[in-house]
Amino acid sequence: MKLFKTGPAADALEDLLEAEHKAILNSDFEMLERLLPAKEKLLMQTAQEAAKGDSLARLRSLSDRNNALLAAAAKGVNAAVNRLRKLRQGPDPLQTYGPAGQRQSLSPASLTMERKA
Repeated sequence: MKLFKTGPAADALEDLLEAEHKAILNSDFEMLERLLPAKEKLLMQTAQEAAKGDSLARLRSLSDRNNALLAAAAKGVNAAVNRLRKLRQGPDPLQTYGPAGQRQSLSPASLTMERKA
């Protein structure tokens, strides 16, 4: 039960932000995409209704929470992409020093076979 009387758009936006929160926690990115048009529409309607300060503070809190979760999810996805890229590239060449004290790079042996006729 809500303590303060708010406009229907603000109430609907709060419900949508809760649904968005659940979708983020479940990694349901398709649901997030489906919620976006309704979210944009409700944001416009809430602005037109001139919602009260308490209602706006609650909406901001919910939005900030969802934004933080999305940022963390994006960071995790980027870390996974970078890790997969490094695995595909293979190990870095070993750096060592030669007899003259010069730095040398020892690359791993090639795993491809060469056929000679």
